[in-house]
Amino acid sequence: MAMSAPTACRTCGRIGLAVMLLSLGGCYQASRSSVAVMARGLWAKEKSESRRFESGRLTLADAIARAKAQSSEVVARKAELAARKADVDAAASIDNPELRIGQMRLDQLNHDEPEVEVKVRVKPPRPIENDARKAEAEAAVRSAAGELSEAERETVAAARLAYYEAASLAQSLQATKQVASLLAKRGELLEESAAQSRATSLEVALAAIDKAKVGAELGELQGERKRALGRLGDAIGLTLPDDVELDAVDLSALAALRLPTEAVLIEGALREAPELEKRAAEIDAASALADQERTGQIPWFSFLELGYQFSEKTIDPEGFTFGAGIDLPIFDTRAAAIDAAEANKTALTRRFDADAKMIRNLVRDALRELTAAQQALGRDRAAVREATKNAVLEAQRSLAANKLDELSALKIELDAARLGLDDSKALRRLLVALAELERLTGFQPEL
Repeated sequence: MAMSAPTACRTCGRIGLAVMLLSLGGCYQASRSSVAVMARGLWAKEKSESRRFESGRLTLADAIARAKAQSSEVVARKAELAARKADVDAAASIDNPELRIGQMRLDQLNHDEPEVEVKVRVKPPRPIENDARKAEAEAAVRSAAGELSEAERETVAAARLAYYEAASLAQSLQATKQVASLLAKRGELLEESAAQSRATSLEVALAAIDKAKVGAELGELQGERKRALGRLGDAIGLTLPDDVELDAVDLSALAALRLPTEAVLIEGALREAPELEKRAAEIDAASALADQERTGQIPWFSFLELGYQFSEKTIDPEGFTFGAGIDLPIFDTRAAAIDAAEANKTALTRRFDADAKMIRNLVRDALRELTAAQQALGRDRAAVREATKNAVLEAQRSLAANKLDELSALKIELDAARLGLDDSKALRRLLVALAELERLTGFQPEL
């Protein structure tokens, strides 16, 4: 059975009034996260998931893989990237239509003479507006991807540097222990010689000072390696024991490592730099924003409206009404907003150039440091190591043939051990420089 116009009008009016009253009576309470509770929960979770590395060897590749898998910064950046990707679909959406119910009067409803007008209003997007919004959202995706890449790179670099430091400190400890052992032996021999009046008490005292100095240095190195293992453990999410085995670095191979040219390294750094990817995305976003502002210079519909007038005077179906509004850019021509967007784009472009120059300088400096560290372990140093090794062998043969006293032979061994200690310190410098160059350029040699 068809509903008459007055009946329909009364029904629509009452429904509209009920909806309005219900909407006014609604309430909402925003959630509020407790920072303290969240922090304590996170700490409890970390403690429950804390694991101790089983005894054995931890390779560099395994350390890097573990660091990337457990990095909370990488996880957060991935979540942000997913959120920015979701924004792309939302950016190109059209506003929902608006249902309007108007011209309702209570006296008309009560006296069965209602007049109700029902309208549907939409706001059509401006030309290229949605495309510009989508381009801005896509630029935000690129920026988030750059931040994720930067987080991954920094995570890998931190794990690599901690691994290199722990490994080089292990070699320094080994060399220092050898020196300490030889100094202890020399002290015993000097005490025996002093008892036989073949050495002075001053020589014994000086030997004791040397032994004490090396002992103190040994304690410092043990503390440094413990801290380095702690940093490495934090990076990979494991508790590392003091006796964990790390890959030893071939000193001669590292000293002879052939590096790419400066131009190749700079090109790789500029190509892979997450900072530049983010800057480029920001420039694209500024361009998209400027395009959006330009659309505001064109007169365009502020709304389009279709309605129907319900009343006793309406002759069905001739009660349809139509309406439209047009924005006229008279007082606000968007010129200032466009100038601001273009100025921001120019500033971002200049910042891109500055960042690129800074990266070039950082690569050059890292290459210089690595080259200098290599030279410290280069051919001249290798020749000294070979000569010292031969001297130790010759001293052992002379000692066996009673052509050299034990103290003199021990002195040659001690010089060789100290040379090894110096080499371990130079190795640490070289590995730190290599880690920085790898962080900047992605250069990863096989060691």
